[in-house]
Amino acid sequence: MTQSVIGAFYQVYNTLGYGFLEHVYAKALERELVARGHRVDREVLVRIMYRGELLTTQRMDMLVDFKLIVETKATEQLSKSASRQLYNYLKA
Repeated sequence: MTQSVIGAFYQVYNTLGYGFLEHVYAKALERELVARGHRVDREVLVRIMYRGELLTTQRMDMLVDFKLIVETKATEQLSKSASRQLYNYLKA
């Protein structure tokens, strides 16, 4: 599955090139993944619990086939907080 998603990313990037905003790449990636036979859920809410009670929700960019979280970024270099964001999704 990850090979297919990474391949879809490269297809989108090679087709659109550099310079668009994140939402443009996310929509294109969603279409490419669906064309490859994946189920894609966008802006999935994750419940954040605190001491056993619902605190709030946070939005994940994409969930592929109910298994793989895809966090879209449109930048040359990821910030240090990007990996922490993904780890927090997994914890939630």
